[in-house]
Amino acid sequence: MTLSDLASIATVISSIAVLGSIIYLALQVRQNTLAHHLAAHQHQQNFLDKFLTLLADPDVASAYLRASKGDPDLTEREFVQFTALMRILFVGVSEQYWHEKHGVLDGASFTNLFEGIRARLDDPGTRAVWDVSQKLLIPEFCERVNAMLAEAPPGASRPLFELWKESLSKHRVENTAGGGA
Repeated sequence: MTLSDLASIATVISSIAVLGSIIYLALQVRQNTLAHHLAAHQHQQNFLDKFLTLLADPDVASAYLRASKGDPDLTEREFVQFTALMRILFVGVSEQYWHEKHGVLDGASFTNLFEGIRARLDDPGTRAVWDVSQKLLIPEFCERVNAMLAEAPPGASRPLFELWKESLSKHRVENTAGGGA
């Protein structure tokens, strides 16, 4: 075997090694991308869990219900609770918007969250907090929310409680017709 033959064999071996390295690198990049997506989804879930836990507190829920409807007899304490809760919501959703915009969070997950904020903005008290909170948020996010609000003016969605009562009534009728307890 000549020196030229050995050089050719070494070239083939190094080409195979480079190809193997590229495949390994591609797998690592894919795995890393998936890990980022999973972390973004977990972050979104944690945000929603914390927000809903705050809202489940009876005092906060009472303040939320009164303030979101624009109750003029709201106390200052209830106002502070409500504005803090809404700002947590707006900042959290704007962060999720950033994740979606940069491809870290898929569009479907963000769309569901975005629809939730749109439904909240049907309430006059929530809309008033939105109006004064925009300067604290990502401008592009505010533009997107305001465009959405222009397309679907307040009152476009039905309250969740109303939808729940309608569904409950339907299931009670089905249960009665089916001979259930």
